[in-house]
Amino acid sequence: MANKAPNTEGILKHWKGKTEYSIQKVDEALKYMIKNQLNINFNSVAEQAKVSKGFLYKN
Repeated sequence: MANKAPNTEGILKHWKGKTEYSIQKVDEALKYMIKNQLNINFNSVAEQAKVSKGFLYKN
């Protein structure tokens, strides 16, 4: 029998924290790339920040 009131609070908190951490990594990668005059596109930012291109598209 399925739980009709599952406790998903912890999972959602972890997911939001992970997303915020990834956004911070992207911001730092962009600052680094601007400072060093590197080409900026979805591929290069994803590689520098070590996140997926899908993450960049969604956020």
